[in-house]
Amino acid sequence: MSMRKGSFYILFLGCLLGLAACLDEREPDILAPELEIGEATGITRNAAHVNGFVRLQGEGAVAACHFVCDTTPALAGGRRVEADALTGEVGANLDSLKAGTDYYYCVEISNGYSVVRSESAHFRTEPNTRPALGATELVSKGPTTVVLGSRLLDDGGVRLMEVGFRYQAEGESEVHFVAAEVAEDNSFQVRLAGLRLATSYSAWTYASNEMGATVADTVWFTTDEAIYVTQPGTLEEVIGEQEKYDLDSISVAGMLNGTDIRFLREMFGQDVEGGDTPGNLRILDLSGASIVEGGEAYFASHYAQRNVIGRSMFQGCSRLEKIVLPNTVTVIEEDAFSGCSSLEVLTLPDDLVEFNPSAGCAALREFRVSVMNDRFRTKEGVLFDASGDSLLAYPCGREAEVYAIPDGVRVIGERAFLSAGVDEVDFPASVSVLGRAAFSRSALRTVVVPDAVRYLLEATFQNCQWLTSVTIGADVWSIGSSCFAGCPLRELRVLAEAPPVCAQTAFDASVFESCDIYVPAASKSTYRGTNVWKLFPLILEL
Repeated sequence: MSMRKGSFYILFLGCLLGLAACLDEREPDILAPELEIGEATGITRNAAHVNGFVRLQGEGAVAACHFVCDTTPALAGGRRVEADALTGEVGANLDSLKAGTDYYYCVEISNGYSVVRSESAHFRTEPNTRPALGATELVSKGPTTVVLGSRLLDDGGVRLMEVGFRYQAEGESEVHFVAAEVAEDNSFQVRLAGLRLATSYSAWTYASNEMGATVADTVWFTTDEAIYVTQPGTLEEVIGEQEKYDLDSISVAGMLNGTDIRFLREMFGQDVEGGDTPGNLRILDLSGASIVEGGEAYFASHYAQRNVIGRSMFQGCSRLEKIVLPNTVTVIEEDAFSGCSSLEVLTLPDDLVEFNPSAGCAALREFRVSVMNDRFRTKEGVLFDASGDSLLAYPCGREAEVYAIPDGVRVIGERAFLSAGVDEVDFPASVSVLGRAAFSRSALRTVVVPDAVRYLLEATFQNCQWLTSVTIGADVWSIGSSCFAGCPLRELRVLAEAPPVCAQTAFDASVFESCDIYVPAASKSTYRGTNVWKLFPLILEL
């Protein structure tokens, strides 16, 4: 019996040993993860991005994932930076690195009990260099001043020692340096003042650090009366207070806003409220300039508009003798040059499409039109539209006893003869339209309104202080308000059979007593019974 028990125990023990051997041959449930290290990217002087890959095997888990970085291959005591993931693609940003330095790095993971690292990889940070600069720019130029600008593209990784501009007069050995402050957007500018007039200069951007110096490209300029402005609102800075009231002739190119026009007015002798200044400017060339919106009001509450010579822009600038307008101007508004009593010639620029006259230009003797403008034309200094259909403006200072309007003209524009120094106008039969205030304040002494005219609009002859004799054509239907207000009429001939409809304010009250009126004999009684006309006490027959 005992032998059997022993055999049984031996057999049982053998089975246990066999089972244990089978268990040893099975795959384990937890295996070490596979780690891969990738190439560093985005390498600069002080930063880089490292990446790798963590692939789990079996039922293993990762509790932490870092990148280890150091300047030695052993990575002993290296800086550990947490990765952006635990498994799969992992990465990290390394910062505060030293320029021009070799770095080694690997992926390190932990399950809380043990640590595994990948093979190491290597990169080198970019070295420190000399500064990098943008192009040297001529921002603006005055008679004896220049504003230069540039941009710092890269400081080189170390502290700048100098940054600014160097310049030199032609034919001289001395080189001058003006330091600049770098703004937050890395731009910088300087103003070179006290330059000699009519002198050529070269200028270039300069910057240095402990790695060396950098020189940008050179610009050349010559000081003269020409002024160049690229930043609207900086004309005062370019010219400067010292020369503001000394210049009598300048040429300005670049973009000008309301602040710049305001400054020009002060140079002409007029401030923003119409007060006097010590300005002496007489001649202004703006052919290379353009008007843009923005800036302060140039006069009272008037603000600049793009490509517009606005109302009152040069009002009261009595010293202004000659002005060449920007070629890009499209509109000249009413009374833009009001009170410019010394202005002799006004040239309409290339792109102009709308022109409105100004009052008080007593010396204006001639309009001119750019050869590039196909919307206007002149004849004997008088302004017409391109077709010759409309007479747009008669120069106030062009004195003549009689002006014969050319045949074919149909329209006399609004305010066309405003303040004109002409005694009499000879109308061709083609004229059928007289614009609002067409002859207001003119020196006319006698007028014969053509038969083809149907309406005399408001203020057509208002304040013609020497106008004593008027003949109104046979087909006139109506006479507007203030049409003859301020006119000392002595004789009025109305050829219309039917009394024209007449505004109550068409004539001054004193005219009814002082003026003889003549009407067609057959219509005399009709005039006597019609409003306004019946106020004339004595109506005579033609």
